[in-house]
Amino acid sequence: MQKIQEFECNRGLCEIYVTGFQLAFVSEKFEQAHQWVLCKDFMTDVLWATVNQEYVEIYGFEYDPRVHPSISIDPVYVVVRNKEVEDAKFDKQIQQSCEFLHILEARLKFEPATVEKVEHPNGGSVWMFTVDKRWIHASPLFSMLSLFLRVGCYYTGGGKLNNAIREFKKVSHNDAGYLSSSRNMRHLIMKKGLAIFAPKMEDNYPHEDVDTVHDCWGIVNSKACHTFKTIWNLEGLESVVKKKKKAGTK
Repeated sequence: MQKIQEFECNRGLCEIYVTGFQLAFVSEKFEQAHQWVLCKDFMTDVLWATVNQEYVEIYGFEYDPRVHPSISIDPVYVVVRNKEVEDAKFDKQIQQSCEFLHILEARLKFEPATVEKVEHPNGGSVWMFTVDKRWIHASPLFSMLSLFLRVGCYYTGGGKLNNAIREFKKVSHNDAGYLSSSRNMRHLIMKKGLAIFAPKMEDNYPHEDVDTVHDCWGIVNSKACHTFKTIWNLEGLESVVKKKKKAGTK
């Protein structure tokens, strides 16, 4: 079992979530690169800091790629846990989440993710996903991934993405709202993949103030970000879902 080195500098974070599914990037040496986070937007902050080699601090969170462990980018390692769920139940949920992720990856033509249980100093059920580097090519991609890792815990099988989404909407959770508000952007990504983003990864992480990066670069708000409207090809964003309905598909 792979051992993960703990990130020991933990600070109080201002997050919408209080408990639940937590994430963290991991280095090539299997070091946890930053503290556990509930809010997926902190993961976007880490990606921006990594690409630009700049220190980021916001809402109590900090990451400095020149000081803290550098995240692995090929492949990408992400550890997850949920201390509010019994270990046996979370073990099952992670398998469901990985199966759900494989459907997304097949549609996007990404390499399929693997997941393994790891040994962590905090104990409990901790799992590490190894995913295609294309998931971090642009911030909405990884934001969508982290959203669907949580949603995938409710996947019931059958190869249909909407099964998990419908089940998740029955849960009292902020992600149900994020699913609705990000719908057009998610559908556009699933339809066109990386083609809507700049070809070079670094061009998808331009210099911006940290507040904008955190608040506007995720799967929910990036579609309205002025900077990205000049970089990305978002043609068809507002009509992509309507067209699918008109064609009689789900």
